[in-house]
Amino acid sequence: TVICAAAQLARGAEGREGKLFITGEANAMAEYDMAKVTVSITAEEKNTSVVGTAAIAQSKHSEAVQSLLSSFQFEGIPMANISTRSLRISPIQNWTDGQSTVIGYEVDQDLVLDVKTSDATLIPRIYQQVSAFLNNLESEAGLKVQVSNLSPYVSDELKETFEEELFSSCFANAQRKAELMAKGARRELGLIQVVSDRPIDVENADEYPPPSPFPETSLMYDAAPVSSRMGSSLPLGKGQKLSKQIFLEYSLK
Repeated sequence: TVICAAAQLARGAEGREGKLFITGEANAMAEYDMAKVTVSITAEEKNTSVVGTAAIAQSKHSEAVQSLLSSFQFEGIPMANISTRSLRISPIQNWTDGQSTVIGYEVDQDLVLDVKTSDATLIPRIYQQVSAFLNNLESEAGLKVQVSNLSPYVSDELKETFEEELFSSCFANAQRKAELMAKGARRELGLIQVVSDRPIDVENADEYPPPSPFPETSLMYDAAPVSSRMGSSLPLGKGQKLSKQIFLEYSLK
């Protein structure tokens, strides 16, 4: 983005400095280094007497969670990387002639596994552990387990490694644009007057605060789609597009 204020150019024609406003832009593609795998576990217990049914369903659910946690730890996933979402207990209702009757209870909870993608076979092994658990259940066990979500992402640590690269590329991009614009306007490009991580107000540029030598910058993220194909490894997509912008004001002589 380039803004060359007409009023400032006019002033330059009279021998005074003009101003040139440039947006430096840079992009980089970072491969996913982490993924969140959500495993949903649902246990239900139906009993027409209802007494103690909720406790039975909760106990059944707890046993399933512990069994799965042991399986995931066996695959090398530490407990520190496994979190649980709120436990939900809901009545199971049967409707007859417009009247509802509680015939049991359902207990539902999600396990969220935060895993590294450096081991390409780990996520498929999580699916396999869930499948093995289901295969060992009795037909009337009243348990449902599924991998309900897979979200690859780029960790904060990896994003930080791109910060300097993006920052340098932004400056190079801005300098290249500024030189082209100054050449096209038959003016001599002067020094950078303002550097900011926010757009510069062209109308009130003279009132803008002095530039910071190390302005705060931000990253924007655009997630690439995830492939659903399974195999010994699981393709997770191209990665995450990291983008940065900086805003500069140059003097024109």
